Amino acid sequence: MSCQLSRLVACALIAWPVTACRSLAAQPAAPAPRTAELANRHWQLRVSTGDDQVRVRFQNKQLHFCLADGPYSYRAELDRGQNPESCQGLRNAQVTASAGRLVVRGQLAGLELEHRFELPRNRPYLEERIILHNRTDRLISLPDFEAGVVRRVADPAGQVSAEVAPDRWVAGPLRARIG
Repeated sequence: MSCQLSRLVACALIAWPVTACRSLAAQPAAPAPRTAELANRHWQLRVSTGDDQVRVRFQNKQLHFCLADGPYSYRAELDRGQNPESCQGLRNAQVTASAGRLVVRGQLAGLELEHRFELPRNRPYLEERIILHNRTDRLISLPDFEAGVVRRVADPAGQVSAEVAPDRWVAGPLRARIG
């Protein structure tokens, strides 16, 4: 993404009934809350973990525009035959940072999730990579998986904020389902 005067904003509004998702593996005690940050001259990314939640603040420094500020949405649907189980949120989330890389680890739907953010020095983009590991001896089938930042665009009365009102809204890539 280049840092021009225009902005591209992708938004996915998600609302599903969610059941408490029971993990297929034993869960350790929740780690202590922690915050880590990545930044270069183009972007600033701050990630906090705690209370089974990952919060993300993603700021375009040159435009002085916050693209995301809130919980990161992790959602998976477990294949349970006639009764699929919806799992939401990352359990036992931890965050670590090193030179140019920030990593979030936790559990979702019985799988270990590793979410890597890389912010190359003096480059105008952020790269994300999500890796799921099945450390159990069972097959875990996920007919649906979603992950993405959340950004409030309206106030409690439903009025679109002035900051984003002139923007053109488009559906995020790969949101259409085949079938």
